[in-house]
Amino acid sequence: MGATAVDAWGHARATQDIDMLLDFTSEERDMVASAVVAMGGEIDADWARENPREDRMLRFRMEGIQVDVLRPFPPMSRDLLNRRKRRRCYGVDAWVLSLEDLIVLKLQVGRPRDIVVALLVGHPELLSSEELLARLEFLRLGPEWQDVCTRIVETV
Repeated sequence: MGATAVDAWGHARATQDIDMLLDFTSEERDMVASAVVAMGGEIDADWARENPREDRMLRFRMEGIQVDVLRPFPPMSRDLLNRRKRRRCYGVDAWVLSLEDLIVLKLQVGRPRDIVVALLVGHPELLSSEELLARLEFLRLGPEWQDVCTRIVETV
């Protein structure tokens, strides 16, 4: 979701894994795991045993690459799926996070590298949009990030 979406929106970033949001229920988790194995993937059983959210996530390796498949947890993740966008990424068409959702998620995580990514992909019109500012407010990231976004817009 993260680095792939960042690349799709025009800013390449190195990553160690691939994160995917896949709409499946906890009851369908074993079916998803079987499909991964049938395609040559190897389920990370150690991680699954140690992870308390095992029913919401599946970790596997495919050709040496770690892939995390997360299932939606309402209400935010379902909204992410509904707002996704089709973009060209790594030479193929793929569904990725909307630019607004990418920015909000990066600001929500709050690591310095995520904040830098949010600012790199944010365009002045987007950073000042009422929809983005409303989402930041909903996530209780409002006043601080609204101020940061406003200052960026003023300097561009």
